[in-house]
Amino acid sequence: MVKLLRRLAIGCTFLHFALTLVIWASCSTAYGQGQVLNKTLQHDGRARSYTLYIPPSYTGSEAWPLVFDLHGASGNASWQMSNAGMNAAANTGNFLVAYPNATVAPGYGFSLWNDGSLFPNGPDDVDFISTMIDELESSYHIDSSRVYATGLSNGGAMSYYLASQLPNRFAAIAAVGAPRPANPTAPRPFPVLHVHGTADSFVPIAGGFMNIPLPGGQYFSTFRVPAINDVIDDWRESNGSVGEPVVTQLPDLNTQDSSTVTLIRYEDGERYLTAAGDERSAEVLYYKIEGGGHTWPGGGMAALFGPTNRDINASAEIWNFFSRHELPGVPVGTWNVDASGNWSLPANWGSGVPNGTGAQAVFGSVITSPHTVTVDAPITVGRLDFENANAYTIAVQNVLTLDAATGDAQINVASGSHTISAPVSLTDNTTLTVTPAASNLSLTGALDASGRNLTKVGDGTLTVSNLRAAGLSVNGGAVAMATNGTNSGVSVLGSLSIAGDATPTAKLDLANNAAIINYTGASPAAMVRQQILTGRGGPGFGAAWTGQGITSSAAAAAVATDPEARSVGYAENSSLPLGRYSTFRGQSVDETSVLMAFTRTGDANLDGIVDDNDVTIVSATYAPGVPQPHWTLGDFDYNGFVDDDDVTLLGVFYDPSAPPLFATAAATAVDVAAVPEPATILLASTAGLLLLLIRRRVHRRHLTVTCGVPILSSSDSPLGAGCNASGQEPSRSFG
Repeated sequence: MVKLLRRLAIGCTFLHFALTLVIWASCSTAYGQGQVLNKTLQHDGRARSYTLYIPPSYTGSEAWPLVFDLHGASGNASWQMSNAGMNAAANTGNFLVAYPNATVAPGYGFSLWNDGSLFPNGPDDVDFISTMIDELESSYHIDSSRVYATGLSNGGAMSYYLASQLPNRFAAIAAVGAPRPANPTAPRPFPVLHVHGTADSFVPIAGGFMNIPLPGGQYFSTFRVPAINDVIDDWRESNGSVGEPVVTQLPDLNTQDSSTVTLIRYEDGERYLTAAGDERSAEVLYYKIEGGGHTWPGGGMAALFGPTNRDINASAEIWNFFSRHELPGVPVGTWNVDASGNWSLPANWGSGVPNGTGAQAVFGSVITSPHTVTVDAPITVGRLDFENANAYTIAVQNVLTLDAATGDAQINVASGSHTISAPVSLTDNTTLTVTPAASNLSLTGALDASGRNLTKVGDGTLTVSNLRAAGLSVNGGAVAMATNGTNSGVSVLGSLSIAGDATPTAKLDLANNAAIINYTGASPAAMVRQQILTGRGGPGFGAAWTGQGITSSAAAAAVATDPEARSVGYAENSSLPLGRYSTFRGQSVDETSVLMAFTRTGDANLDGIVDDNDVTIVSATYAPGVPQPHWTLGDFDYNGFVDDDDVTLLGVFYDPSAPPLFATAAATAVDVAAVPEPATILLASTAGLLLLLIRRRVHRRHLTVTCGVPILSSSDSPLGAGCNASGQEPSRSFG
C-alpha cells in the first residue's frame, strides 16, 4: 500500500475534501445523552488524542466492556462517531466507546492507521491502542476480558491487525469494508465479524486493485487486495472451522436502499472457556451486502461511497456479536492422537491448538509408545503437562515460548520421562515440577532464561544443557547438567538455593561441567562449600559423590577406577591465591563471583591441571591444625585444614603434562606478593619429602589407605605402610 499512498497526490486531496464534506454533513447526528470527552495522552514523544463516549447509565459500580471504533483513511474520531452510530448501541448495551485518532501519515497529508502494511517506519499504533487500554482501565471500571475493536476501511484493517498483535487484550473484532493487513490471523481461536458490500469500489469484494475516486468520475488503481472470501477462509481455517457455513438471507426491510444482506456464519470454530468456565466458539460471521457500497450499514455516509444498506444496523449487529465473546480463561489443548505429529495441526489436539499467553498443553495417556511432537511454528504456552509413562519428545524446528498470563510459567511431569529438544524461551519465572523420583525432564535444546528465576520441585530430575538465569532454586529432587565438559556447558546464575541449605535435601549435579554464581550482597561461598561437602559424602578420604547438595555424577563414576582423582572444587574469585579470573570458562566474572568446577583433585586454582601453580599454593598454605576450609588454599579433602592428607592427594595427582579437563582461560594476573615464600613456611618432614617426590614425578603412584592412614607409594620407591595398634583393618589401594 506504500505505492498506493505515494501516488495519490490528486486523488487523496479530493478524497480528503469529500470526507470533510461528509463530516460536516453528519455533525448534526445526535451523540446520545451520555458524556463525550475529548482526551489526549503522550505516546512516543507526541500527544495523541481520542474521544470517549460514556453512556448515561454508567456509574462505575460494575465493570463495563470497552469498544474501540476506528475511523477510515483521512477520517477522524468525530467523523467515525457521527457516521457509525455506535453510541446508540452503547446506550442500550452498556459499554464505553473509544474513538482514537490516527496520525497524519508523513508525506501524505491525511490520517492513516499503521496496520503493518502501509508505512513500516510510521507510529506504533498497536502500542498506542494498548496504552489507551491501560489508561482507560486505570481511570474507569473496565472489564478487561471484554475489550473489542471495530472500524471502517483502514480502521477495519487496523482492527484485524490488533487481533494478530494483541490477541490477549482483545476478545473479538469486527471490520467493515476493510482490506486485509500484513498479518491476516491471530495466534489463538479468535471471533471475527466482517461486513462488505458487493458494490464497494474502494475495496473490491472479488479482490484485485483498490479503486480511488478522482475528480471527474475517474478512478485510480494501484494496490492489490485479496478477495474477501479468501480473507474469511483464512480466519475460519485459523479458528478450526471445517464444516459448511450456515447461510441466511436476511429480510429486505428497506426496499429503497438498493441492497440486501446475506449472513454467512461459520459456527464450528474451536471452543474455548471463559474465565468463569463458560464455553464459547470462535465463530466467523460474514455480512455480505448485495449492492452495498463502501459504507457502514445503518450509518450516515454520503452516497459518494456507494449505497448504504438500511436493512441492518451494523453497530447493533457488531455489539450483538461482541456481547457473546470474552477473552479465554486458560486455553487447554490435549494431545489427541497415538502418533507423532506437528504441534500446529488442529486435528492433533482434542480441544484446540494450545498457542498463546497462558495456554496449557497436556500430553496425556493417548500415546501407547514414544512419540514426537514437532514445534512446526513458533508456539507460546503458559504451561506444559506430561502425564504418560511413554515418552513424549517436543522436537526442534521453532522456538517454544513459556509465557503465563499470571504468575510463573510451568512445566509439570506427573509420569514418565520426557524431552524438550526444541529451543525454549522463558518470558516469565518458571516452575518445573518432576514429581516421581524415577522421572526425568530433559531440556536438551537451547534455553533462554536470561533474567528469569527457575524453581525445581518434586522428587524427579530436571536435566539441562546449562542454566544461565537470574536464579535457581532446587526445592526437591535433582537438577542435573548434561555431560559436556566444554565452555558451552557452563552455567551462570545470579543466585543458587538448594532445599535444606547447610543440610541439603535436594541436589545439583554438575556432572563434568562448571558453574558460576554472579552474586550480589553476601557471598554464598561458605554455603557452596558445605553443600559440596555433603554432596561428596563428608570430609576425608573415601568420597562417593552420591550425597545431596552440590555433587558430580562424573566424579562418582570415577570412584570405581580412580578413587579421589576427580572432585568438585570451588573458589571465591576475589580470593584466588594466584590472582582472580576476569574470564572463567568463556564467561566474564568479577570479584563477586563464586566459581565451581568438576576438576582433578589437587587443582587448587581450577584451571583443570594439577601443576606447579598448585604446588606453590599448597606450599604457602600448608599448616596442619590451622582451620583453612577453602579448596583454593588446598583443602582438597574438605576436612577444613590444609594438611598432610592434602599434600598426599596433591602428590598422587600432580601431572603438569596431563591435558586439562576442559578448555579454560588463564588468570588475568598472578599476585606473587600475596603468596608467602615457601621458604618461610616450616614444612613437616613428610610434606617436604612428598613435595620432593612430586617434582621428581613419581613413576607409578598409588594412594593406599591402611587403617585409615593415607600413604603415598611408587612402584619404584614405596614409602612403606602403617597400621593402627590392632592391625586388623585391611588396606585399600586408590590408583
